[in-house]
Amino acid sequence: MLSPAISFRLARMRDIVEDRLLFQSDLKEVRRMRQWVLDAEHILSADFAQAGSEVSNARVGQQFDSWRQGLLQQLTQDGLSQEQQQCASAVFAGAFQSAFASHCVL
Repeated sequence: MLSPAISFRLARMRDIVEDRLLFQSDLKEVRRMRQWVLDAEHILSADFAQAGSEVSNARVGQQFDSWRQGLLQQLTQDGLSQEQQQCASAVFAGAFQSAFASHCVL
């Protein structure tokens, strides 16, 4: 049998560990959504093109559409939280201005 002080400390430690696990899950979601923004930025800034090559708006658009299609497939397989669904819908609608003005900025 544990003393009351030890029981209290054990319960508190369990609460801390449980909170940490919840935070870890949230942090994983934030990192995932942040990567979406970084990937989109990489494409929209034409960093994917080789040095010296000419980049047109059409090529950037094709690259971006390809990325969105791949992301959509990945997300339908993995499933999304409600917040991820909101942010992804802004990306898939092509509404980056809305995404950047809302809570989706990471």
